[in-house]
Amino acid sequence: MGTPEIVDALNSGLNDQPGGLAVSGSIMILSSTSDNPDYDFDLFTTARSSDTSPFAMPQRVEELVTPVDDTGPTLSPDGLVIVFDSKRNGVGPVLFYATRPDLGSSFDEARPIAELNTPGIEADPWISPDLKHLYCASDREGSSRIYEASR
Repeated sequence: MGTPEIVDALNSGLNDQPGGLAVSGSIMILSSTSDNPDYDFDLFTTARSSDTSPFAMPQRVEELVTPVDDTGPTLSPDGLVIVFDSKRNGVGPVLFYATRPDLGSSFDEARPIAELNTPGIEADPWISPDLKHLYCASDREGSSRIYEASR
């Protein structure tokens, strides 16, 4: 690895956090407080034409915007499923997911992953390429630990 360099197109000048890549690295999901007067994190997406091309300016995923923090996003390899952590139900953060039928469509309404969420914190999810494994951080037993859920 070389010396890290700032990726200007992905930085808002406020708080920016990378998420995951999908569709062979051409789509990125991230969270940012960009142009948000309340400084809560929203989800953004950006794309590039090849893995050597620069990313375009990130665009807010408007259909998933809430007045609370939404962070830790990850996408399925095809870009049709997003999993992230959020405080949108008044606790947490806990895990949510949303789907869309194709890359040109909006995500449907985000839904909590009820079978994985606890009254504590569930955060920083990652889903396997086959969508059969989800890893996340959880403090369900006191201190934060990494958990795996399988189907």
